[in-house]
Amino acid sequence: MTLASDIVKPEFGAPLDTEHPLFPAAGCWSLNEGGGSVAHDASGRRHNGSLVNISPATDWVQKGWLGACLDLTSSTAYLNMGTIQMQGWTGCTHAVWFRPASLANNQVLYQGGGGSYARLWLDPTDGYAHLSYWGMSGGNTTLWNQSLDSMSIGEWYYFVATYDAGSGVSLYQNGRRVMGPSTPRGAFTSASTGDLIIGAQTASYRAINGYLGDISIFPRALNAAEVAALYADPWVAWRPRRRVARVVSTGGGPSFQPAWAMNSTLVTA
Repeated sequence: MTLASDIVKPEFGAPLDTEHPLFPAAGCWSLNEGGGSVAHDASGRRHNGSLVNISPATDWVQKGWLGACLDLTSSTAYLNMGTIQMQGWTGCTHAVWFRPASLANNQVLYQGGGGSYARLWLDPTDGYAHLSYWGMSGGNTTLWNQSLDSMSIGEWYYFVATYDAGSGVSLYQNGRRVMGPSTPRGAFTSASTGDLIIGAQTASYRAINGYLGDISIFPRALNAAEVAALYADPWVAWRPRRRVARVVSTGGGPSFQPAWAMNSTLVTA
């Protein structure tokens, strides 16, 4: 193993650097609370999420290099983020760190309630993703059976889905574009209704089986360079941050070494 970089996850309560060029965000949840029944939004938009069928005593956990995260291995567990209003947006980005505990099909990372909203549905066994957007001026769009890079149980994956009124839909997996761009359908013109569900399609239907480590939503489409920058350092715009050693294996894909005992000393592997 060789050390690729060191990254740092913010402590709970750490502020975002709102002057960073990647921000402002429409919602930003680092899931580092370590307890309680609320996923706090650090974007300043006050979209605090509710934990549904999640035990605060046992489901705030630490997994691998990413550390603090939420256990959503129960088939009834999900997060309700309330309504994220997308009407008037000319693009959007939904970014999620996900660690599967199962490679079963029909795992929906997120879905909105109605009007202008988005959904990302994974079928890891078949190696496909299905990405949909609703509420645009030119109609809805769905990309079915788009090939994913292979996934393994117990590894962290960074999924970033973007829509742009001028260039259409793209999906990135661990910083690499695996889908799109597709034909654009214009800006979001319908009012968003209902709640954004993270970890399922609707209350416990097509729920994920795994762990969520970080969620961000932007009111524009990030470009490929910005997605790559966030994959390289997911918390680049947070201050202060915790140092964590990120390790890349030579065996055909990234793996990571946890280093939660560190303060300012970089630990190598």
